[in-house]
Amino acid sequence: MTTTVKISGYSRNEGVREFEILDRKELESIIDELDQAEIYRKTFEKAKEFEGHSGTAYTYISAIDGKIGTVWLQRNNFFHPWDDFDQIILCRLETDYQNMDFNDPEYLLADNEEYEEFIEFEGNAEEFILKKFGQEELNGRYENLVEWLANEFEFDWDNIKEQLDHLFNLL
Repeated sequence: MTTTVKISGYSRNEGVREFEILDRKELESIIDELDQAEIYRKTFEKAKEFEGHSGTAYTYISAIDGKIGTVWLQRNNFFHPWDDFDQIILCRLETDYQNMDFNDPEYLLADNEEYEEFIEFEGNAEEFILKKFGQEELNGRYENLVEWLANEFEFDWDNIKEQLDHLFNLL
């Protein structure tokens, strides 16, 4: 079952377009069935592609067809209202260095003993692990970290509800 929404363009000259979207209950049902950890992983992979660039990676569900999409949008850039009105954002990660720096010793070092060795090391945690254990170990630690973050991730249900409320108020 579908619902029709009217979306305005940027100006009066552009006018208004009508779009068919899924019924709210159907959309909520699809969201309830999603694997939250997998949504986080998709978002993380996109964010990693743009690590250090100022912007946001996000995963959304389309209200038009219920499909999942993952995109990156550079800071201070926006989609046209007709291009993203249907995107219900499920997970977002900022991609600047402050938010994507997993080189924190707390994330990568296994225990206090390893941390004590690291304090004497001149370099960052990634360099320490590479020198002491090698690339394979570093890759494994990053995989474990992403897996842990994915399993800890939960949808912001209040935010999702707000987005759905906004969309369905456009009727």
